[in-house]
Amino acid sequence: MWRSARASRPSRWEYLAEHPVEAGDDGGERVGGAFRPDGDRLERLEERLEAETERWSFLDPVAPVAAPCAIEDGLSAKEIDARLRDLAAKLGDWDRVFGYCAYVVRRSGLWRILGFASFSHYCDVRLGL
Repeated sequence: MWRSARASRPSRWEYLAEHPVEAGDDGGERVGGAFRPDGDRLERLEERLEAETERWSFLDPVAPVAAPCAIEDGLSAKEIDARLRDLAAKLGDWDRVFGYCAYVVRRSGLWRILGFASFSHYCDVRLGL
């Protein structure tokens, strides 16, 4: 009977079945500190950023921007409805723009360059979200 050279060699699974290794006796080393969870890393980064922010407290605060008035006195129900629909449409447009900008900032890692501990931390502190 003819056998190819490949057929005469055992497969990887056959080899492993014939040469079992005891659990924990594979000669591997323990993983380094880079793979250990660092539970307080985020808190330390946030504290460092708060200290950095305090150094800039002498600057004038940014003035808030007022939202447009939705309803004026003396409007009919149809005019109020039209105004609210207009504002809702604008809100939908701004949501798409804001979502795209947030995606770009998150993917670019800009929050990391600015010294924030995480993207969530950036949104909370810088954007007030």
